[in-house]
Amino acid sequence: MIPKGQRNILLLSLCLVALFLFLGYQSYRKTEKAALEEFNQRQLVLARETASGIELYLESLARDLRVLGRNHAVQRLDEEKTRQAMGNLFSELKTLGVNDIGLLTADGLLKYNVTAPQLEGADFSWRKYYQDIRSTSFNSKYASEFIEFKGADAGLRGVLIAVPVYDDADTVHPAARPAGIAGVLICTMKLDVLISKFVAPVTSSKRGHTYLLDDRRHVLWAPDSALFGKDLLREARGHPAFQSVVERMSTGASGQSEYSFRRFDESSGRYLQEEEEVLIAYSPIHAGNALWSVGVWAPKEGPRLLLQAAYRRQMLLVALAVLSVIGGTSYAIVQSTRGNRQLRRDITERTKIEDALRRSKEFFETTLDSMNDAVSIINVKDFSIAGVNRVFLEQYGLKEEEVIGKSCYGVTHRRLDPCGPPDDVCPLTETLRKGEHAVAEHVHYQSNGEKVFVEVSTSPIRNEDGNIAQVVHVARDITRRKQAEEDLRKYAGELEEANRLKVLFTDIIGHDLLNPASVIRRCSEILDSGEEEDAAELRSAIQRNARKIEEMVKSISKYARVESVEEIEKTDQDLVGVLAPIIERFEPDAADKSMTIEFDPKGKAVLTASPLIEDVFSNILSNAIKYSPRNTTVLVNIMEGREDWVVSFADEGEGIPDAFKKAIFDRFERHEKKGVKGTGLGLAIAKRIVDLHAGSIWVEDNSAGGCTFRVRLPKRSEQPEGSAAG
Repeated sequence: MIPKGQRNILLLSLCLVALFLFLGYQSYRKTEKAALEEFNQRQLVLARETASGIELYLESLARDLRVLGRNHAVQRLDEEKTRQAMGNLFSELKTLGVNDIGLLTADGLLKYNVTAPQLEGADFSWRKYYQDIRSTSFNSKYASEFIEFKGADAGLRGVLIAVPVYDDADTVHPAARPAGIAGVLICTMKLDVLISKFVAPVTSSKRGHTYLLDDRRHVLWAPDSALFGKDLLREARGHPAFQSVVERMSTGASGQSEYSFRRFDESSGRYLQEEEEVLIAYSPIHAGNALWSVGVWAPKEGPRLLLQAAYRRQMLLVALAVLSVIGGTSYAIVQSTRGNRQLRRDITERTKIEDALRRSKEFFETTLDSMNDAVSIINVKDFSIAGVNRVFLEQYGLKEEEVIGKSCYGVTHRRLDPCGPPDDVCPLTETLRKGEHAVAEHVHYQSNGEKVFVEVSTSPIRNEDGNIAQVVHVARDITRRKQAEEDLRKYAGELEEANRLKVLFTDIIGHDLLNPASVIRRCSEILDSGEEEDAAELRSAIQRNARKIEEMVKSISKYARVESVEEIEKTDQDLVGVLAPIIERFEPDAADKSMTIEFDPKGKAVLTASPLIEDVFSNILSNAIKYSPRNTTVLVNIMEGREDWVVSFADEGEGIPDAFKKAIFDRFERHEKKGVKGTGLGLAIAKRIVDLHAGSIWVEDNSAGGCTFRVRLPKRSEQPEGSAAG
């Protein structure tokens, strides 16, 4: 007979063993659930990264097409330059998988094609991407469509990217859509390129794979090639949980789920009839105006196998514990009292340690969240973000799940590769290289695309071996400081300009106005003295110099006005209609010197200009008459260029030395223009007005003697048919 006391201890031991087994099983179930959720969360990160990679890749191709579409030659469908530009872009994009580039007219006809010129002239206006772009509701940066190749690549599937080409797109405000398009640029690539780059390599476990669907639930990629092109919702009949996932994927939802479906056989590459439990995570792909979806799935068997191995080890430990309990029952009885006391001490000490660790963690998180700077902890192995504070999430407008595990350069810089010189010096790299604190100024981007100027400082976090395992990344928002610096530079520029005008006006008052004022004073003194002088000649001199002072004051006022403005209102004008009245007004002055003004226009010369342009022509023509000898001719002519008009005034005067041909247009170079007649203020005004029209003015030697002033002015954006000038 077993003594009652020992029997009670044995029963107690058995109860403890049963309790251990029960608690171990419950712990295993909780661990299994948490592990599956964590595994599926990792699949969701993979799905989102895959979707983001495809979106950035397609947007990169569309951006290159938009740059090509802003080429004026492409907008005008200039054959030689368009083919050359398309060929150059194709050479760059060919390495990225693009196999063709084409250009449709606004009517949908294939105008130019790089690799298949035999298709030029074909009508593609029936294609969905063309109709989408021509639709008034189109508000995407590009359109995308899945296609099937013909010819040598017949049967192969591909992806087509299309962007509209607007008339004079570079002059259109980014927020506005032009009324019409000049054409549509397209590029194509084989679907296998996109799959091999972003989809096929994505696996979350040994038997995991990826789905890629379009918005009609058609399979673009799946491990079973027999599903390609089929409606996955129809193929999943009899599996309502899987059908629900497919429907959510086709609507652009993002999330994770689990379902039962036929087991995929790696050896045959086909789905079998037997079922298995599957975990899946999915994310939408916004491909321009199209919506695709990517799903990353894996059988539950994978993460469960890992848990089963751990569970077996746990059971072995439990078995050993049971044997120890049974074999050491007697010893436990003797040592129970002492062991209980020691156990209580150990529990108390462990509780203190756990409380200290918990308080330390809470203190650390509270400290980070109380900081005014955006703080993140970055793993040096792959530059992934391990943790962030509250300010980081608020500053970039993101949620924690959108940040943790992502690359720091992808979150803060919106780029696919790490920062590097000469554009950005990465302080994290500097910390790794030098093993110490580093500081640099960067431009970061919020989730809405707005820029944030930051001062980034990084400090190393070393592991127990002394190696740098992580880096503390602190980004201080210095946007206001940068704005203040920019305002200060602008204010300094305004002060410099004001000082320049002050010097100018002082120079004019001290030199140009003083001379005629002295003449007036001297003539007045002679008239007052009653000395025998020709009174009419003196009065004429007084009036002439008074008019000169009046003209100078008007010029000073006009120069100050045109120097203070940055933009002027412009309207469509005819150069011939502008020049004719000016020439008529100066013909009496020319007649006084027996001079002639020749001007023989042919047709119209339309441009977009301000009425101030008359002052430019008046000043040049006035100088030509004033400084030319008698019995000479001033020739006025209009010449047409591809994108501009050039008005020339050729006289037969003394000419201008080469050393002064540029300086005469700058009033502040007056002291260096010895031998050049006039104050030079009128030409300075003329140059400023021409600059406001985005044109240019210069002087050349006239082959017949004298000099030729030329004014180049851009044409207006839309010129009526038949307009021309000689």
